[in-house]
Amino acid sequence: MTERVLRGPLAQARGVIGRYPGPDDRVVFAFDDVAPRLVHMLGVRRPLRVRWFVDDACVRESVLRPWVGIGRARADRIVETQP
Repeated sequence: MTERVLRGPLAQARGVIGRYPGPDDRVVFAFDDVAPRLVHMLGVRRPLRVRWFVDDACVRESVLRPWVGIGRARADRIVETQP
């Protein structure tokens, strides 16, 4: 399994747009604190499984639809994978 950690506002704003994760890949958005985190699918052509974490506990999980999916939850880490 390959894990790609995105830190910083530019890398996190781009997310997986144009670089969809492979079958064994995880894209991790790491933050310094717990706050409301929004994930949008604008520009993403395939569905994603998105998990929001607080202190290593998964607090929400959703499969978001391409282009129109939106999810939000409080988190200090978000993990995106193929569904």
